[in-house]
Amino acid sequence: MKDIKRACYIDKKPGISRLWYVSVEEVRSLAITAEDTVSVTLKPGGRWGEIHGKRTTAASDWDRRFDNRIQTLLPGWTMQDAVSIGRLVHGRYLVKWTDHAGDTRLCGYGEPLHLAIAQTAPETPAEYQGIMLTFSCESEFGFLKIVE
Repeated sequence: MKDIKRACYIDKKPGISRLWYVSVEEVRSLAITAEDTVSVTLKPGGRWGEIHGKRTTAASDWDRRFDNRIQTLLPGWTMQDAVSIGRLVHGRYLVKWTDHAGDTRLCGYGEPLHLAIAQTAPETPAEYQGIMLTFSCESEFGFLKIVE
């Protein structure tokens, strides 16, 4: 049995530092460039939208296919505020993020992500409620390194 250790993150803070999404309608091409890397080219005028969330997590579970999920919390948002982004639940997306180690990953290759929005309760009475954004899909691909 092989040892499991965090050699790639020695002296580096774990976690996601920045998160972006783009509609598949804005993507010109998507190509695997190596075993675990992918490149993305957007159409003219296409751009990645940054999501300024908190407690962002990414999980990819495998059982014959990958069950991919990226979640982020937008504190201080209400469902009324979310109406302005509610139309996004009808789209399909690619999501990329950069972790604190400086690596950038992509999810949505092979099967674009769906978006769900849910209201959250505050952790303390002094805090605001918020909304949780969850991007998810089942795919033959998990998370890939992105080459830009």
